[in-house]
Amino acid sequence: QAWGKLGDHQSASLPAMGHQVAVSGSIHIESYDYEGQLRWKTYIKAENVRFLTSKAEATRLTEAREATAA
Repeated sequence: QAWGKLGDHQSASLPAMGHQVAVSGSIHIESYDYEGQLRWKTYIKAENVRFLTSKAEATRLTEAREATAA
């Protein structure tokens, strides 16, 4: 989860599958009830997100993935 300015900035340039990112923050585990069943979710509340894949490499990965999907 990324909220506020961090979330606004990151949602504008979401990475695609295969792109590398570095995330720092705190890990959270929560339980909840879903139709009478106890379920758990684990997530990272992001404090910092950094894209590690360059724009050129990201474009190459996306094009390669689209070519194999066609």
